[in-house]
Amino acid sequence: TKAHDADPLVKYRSPFFFGLITYEKDFTSVDKYVEEYLEGLPDDGRDAMLFLALVSRFSQLDMNVSFLRAVVEEGRAPFNDGFDEKKVFGSAANLMIRRGQDIKILHPIIAEEVLRQLMHKARHERWGDELASLSVRFIDTTVRIAGADSLIAHELLVQTFIYRDVWSS
Repeated sequence: TKAHDADPLVKYRSPFFFGLITYEKDFTSVDKYVEEYLEGLPDDGRDAMLFLALVSRFSQLDMNVSFLRAVVEEGRAPFNDGFDEKKVFGSAANLMIRRGQDIKILHPIIAEEVLRQLMHKARHERWGDELASLSVRFIDTTVRIAGADSLIAHELLVQTFIYRDVWSS
C-alpha cells in the first residue's frame, strides 16, 4: 500500500528488529547480520564508522553528518556532490539511521558489534582492549575538526565518555 511504502520506519519493522529488541545480546544473529553489511566497507570509511559506532554505543547522541563527512574527507578530496552515506560506507550504510543532518548506528548492540568486528577481526573477545586507543583517536579527531572550544565537541565527548551509563549492561 502507499501508506506502507511512505513510512520511513517500515524497514525497521521486521523479524530481525523484533528479535533484537526482545532478546538483545541473546539474539544470535547479530554478529552475522553486522558482518554481512561490513563486508563492503571501504577503507576510507573505516575510522568514521568506528567513531560513529563508539558514539552510538556509549551515548544516546546522534552524530552530525557534517562532522562525519569531515572525518571521511580527512586525507582525501572533498565530496563535490554532497554526502551520501551509501556511497561512502557501501552496504555498511544499512547499519545506520539518518534523520535530517543526524546519523547513528541502528541500535547500541549493533554499534557494539561493529566495534567488535572492526577493531579486532581475528579475536572478537579482545576488542575492548583497543577501546582506549580508539577513544584517543576520536578525541584528537573531534578537537581537530570541531575545535577545542566547540560546544558541539564538548557535548559529544561528555556524553560519550562521562555519561555512559545509559546503555551499559
